[in-house]
Amino acid sequence: MKIKQMTKKERAYLTILKHPEGITENQILRLCSLSSGRNYPTGLERIHGVVLSRTKHPNPDGIGEHLCYAIANAESASKVIQLINKQRIKRGQLKFIEIEQRQLLTRYSLKEKATKA
Repeated sequence: MKIKQMTKKERAYLTILKHPEGITENQILRLCSLSSGRNYPTGLERIHGVVLSRTKHPNPDGIGEHLCYAIANAESASKVIQLINKQRIKRGQLKFIEIEQRQLLTRYSLKEKATKA
């Protein structure tokens, strides 16, 4: 079976997941070669119940601001991993192995501990 190329959605979700500190719309656009960096985070929230935090950052030119999206907790990060795994299986790729999942989730657990301290 031939492994298909990653979907736009999978690329966006993986990029958001790999940035527990947050990622801006423009970074999503650049890193994933997408036309809209806002649709994927909002889709995670609306359709899949993932909790995201949003922070506003001023634009470098001082005019206006842009949003930075971050997955809020390990539970939501786990949902995103499950969504990515479904996409991977559909295209003939193996899902994340247990150690990969733990590595990704540990970053969110550490983030939660740091915000509680």
